[in-house]
Amino acid sequence: MKSGDEAGKMPKSLPGLFQLATLAQGGNNTIMTRATARRFGKRDGKPFTFIFEQRTVEAWPGESVAAALLAADEPHLRTAEDGGARGVLCGIGVCWECRCVIDGRPNTRACMTEARPGMQVRRQQGLSG
Repeated sequence: MKSGDEAGKMPKSLPGLFQLATLAQGGNNTIMTRATARRFGKRDGKPFTFIFEQRTVEAWPGESVAAALLAADEPHLRTAEDGGARGVLCGIGVCWECRCVIDGRPNTRACMTEARPGMQVRRQQGLSG
């Protein structure tokens, strides 16, 4: 168990979706919003775009569809059977809450799908799209 100054701090370098959490930087905890937590560190390659609900979304090589959508302030990825909005929950492909229709294929997990230039993504409605 960590004690003192280290207790409760998150690491400086966090992968993908978890960069939206509180980050320990220089000893001070800083709350990051989706806009300011867009991406940290050096990125390889050049950004590209894909379409989500007729809106252009920017992504980077190696980034998941879910990460790009969260960074673009699009947390609502599907509409559940009861009409409620759903989005990324676990971020590791277990919960299926982030399923979207990607390039015409329903039930595609956005957190497990790498973004590609020009792909077409839309919110899934209910169980089958």
